[in-house]
Amino acid sequence: WENERTKCYAYRTIGDIYAFRHIPGMWNTEHGLKDAGDTSPAETRPYVVNINDRSGGYLDVTFQVDLPLPYRGVYLSKHQSSPSAFAPKGLHLYSSPLRGVPGWMASIRGELMDVSTGRPASWALLRVTAEAGETYYGIADKEGRYCIMFGYPVLIEGFGGSPSSLGNRPLNRQSWELTMELFYSPGTRVSLPGGKAPDYLSILRQQTAFVWTQKPGSGVSPVAALPLRLEFGKRIIVRTEGESNLLISQD
Repeated sequence: WENERTKCYAYRTIGDIYAFRHIPGMWNTEHGLKDAGDTSPAETRPYVVNINDRSGGYLDVTFQVDLPLPYRGVYLSKHQSSPSAFAPKGLHLYSSPLRGVPGWMASIRGELMDVSTGRPASWALLRVTAEAGETYYGIADKEGRYCIMFGYPVLIEGFGGSPSSLGNRPLNRQSWELTMELFYSPGTRVSLPGGKAPDYLSILRQQTAFVWTQKPGSGVSPVAALPLRLEFGKRIIVRTEGESNLLISQD
């Protein structure tokens, strides 16, 4: 919303869904009023929604929505189409680098640097894929820092007690092969009035970025997909060799 007079705040319904009442300009729609004989579609108006976690555990989310919706149900529900071929369906919250990681969850952390500008690669989208096909997402904050947090993937090999049977390993010796991809094109992102983050859908629509495993000029070309190895109980921090952060580029 553009100013305090036009702000309204969501409330949590009994069905655990956040909803709004008394949205400016939506009085007739909220009360189901329509002129007799009017069969034309309702006029839509643009609104900006900001989601902010005051505890700091999740990144801010900002998006624009035109109301009333052309369909019944929750905005960007899992049944709605994804804004791009690789982005997750629905509306998600993403862990901030300040969020603590429970011992039963895996995490991948790091900081992203744009090699063309020497500045943090803010709001890049990250996708991690496990061997069995599970997919996890993360978004870098304004400073290029990210934390992708997820439950451990499906075990490819079985595990057993001690001593383990042939081909089996105890859980604390399990590992998984992962692949990490990045999407980063700041020129395609959209800023919205009052938003602390770029438009959520424009973040999801970013183009493929390339990762430098070694510094530019070392003779090693950047890659579009970075292999990672996750070991049970160990955190992953991804860096370019010899750097404190991970260098990425748009092409």
